[in-house]
Amino acid sequence: MVTIKGLRLILIPIVALLIYAGLSMMSASAEPESIRPATAAEATVTVDSGDTLWSIAEDAKPSGMKTVAAVHLIMKRNGLTSSSISSGQRLVLPAKLSDSSH
Repeated sequence: MVTIKGLRLILIPIVALLIYAGLSMMSASAEPESIRPATAAEATVTVDSGDTLWSIAEDAKPSGMKTVAAVHLIMKRNGLTSSSISSGQRLVLPAKLSDSSH
């Protein structure tokens, strides 16, 4: 027979884990509100369905720059802690990428 104390010992860690997991997913994919608007030297892109951060970086980077470096610059400029992006999300492309001719 399960006692109330035994049930609490099981449920409290499970509930805490679910809350932590939910908050972690929300903060990882949320677009930070403290990101500066794009300057005149920067461009913005709106993420389309099927876009990945890698594909956007590949299209935006100047020749000779590694895609991983472009991904890092985009993540840093937009305050992203994860490479997860969502359709409709707006990303600022740093001037190092925007000023390049493709």
